[in-house]
Amino acid sequence: RDRAAHRLGPAAMSDRSLLSRLADPSERTLAWLLLAPAAIFIAVIVAWLQGLTRETSKVDKRAPRKPVSNRTRNNFRLCIQTLFSFAKAQRYIASDWNGMDAVPLWKMKDEEVEIFTPEEMSILLAHAPANLVPFLTIGGFAGLRSAEIERLRWEKVDLDGGYITVDFGSQ
Repeated sequence: RDRAAHRLGPAAMSDRSLLSRLADPSERTLAWLLLAPAAIFIAVIVAWLQGLTRETSKVDKRAPRKPVSNRTRNNFRLCIQTLFSFAKAQRYIASDWNGMDAVPLWKMKDEEVEIFTPEEMSILLAHAPANLVPFLTIGGFAGLRSAEIERLRWEKVDLDGGYITVDFGSQ
């Protein structure tokens, strides 16, 4: 019998330290997922999302870490939700399972849109690979979103007239 499954067996389900044990990387095996009650499993997901951090220094690995933004938490939550949707579609879990409803969406504050200064754009374009320069130039100077630039066709760019035609939802 798997050692992790034995440690996380029925007797351990009443153990108050189970939640911390499930969050411990040394305990992360498939057995804990199969043996943990759904409520504890959801609590582990919420605790993991809440505890996400990011590096503050690429050089000093001992530098303190900072919590990630709520947008990042929601992005990870969406990835997990997509995984469970796939599991439902493949019938790995019951089609009526709705455990992700118990995982909150984190509130996101409206953030001011940042605009590159002319100096920053010059540096960016000078160091960008040649194949990205048109993309960055159109995004930076015409204000198009990345999805709009990806749909853009060169026949919609009028260099002589100095304008770009963006068709809503065109393919």
